[in-house]
Amino acid sequence: MRGCAALLAIALCGAGLATAAENYVDRVGIQTLRLYVKDDRGHAVVTVTNNSTELLDIDVSCTFYLGEAKVGTGSTSVARLPPRRTDTVDVTDRLTQRLDTVRCNVANAQK
Repeated sequence: MRGCAALLAIALCGAGLATAAENYVDRVGIQTLRLYVKDDRGHAVVTVTNNSTELLDIDVSCTFYLGEAKVGTGSTSVARLPPRRTDTVDVTDRLTQRLDTVRCNVANAQK
């Protein structure tokens, strides 16, 4: 029985470490500035703002649409964005498709 209790304690400590790796998605602002087509690929110009007090690595994901139909996706990363700072990135559609709108979000943000 003692062995089981020790294993449970170790497992709980490990789970505590996993939750300590906090996700900062809710502290990152994102705004799409522009949508354009270049070389038959959609591009979204996006500003990413780190509203936290930590240096963050941020992953941005965009979905491209033609009307209501999803026609493509793209993603990029912002490495080591300082606290209270903004960076502008260009997210490119992986496919060559016609499109008319884009929706972008923060996929991940971590220290």
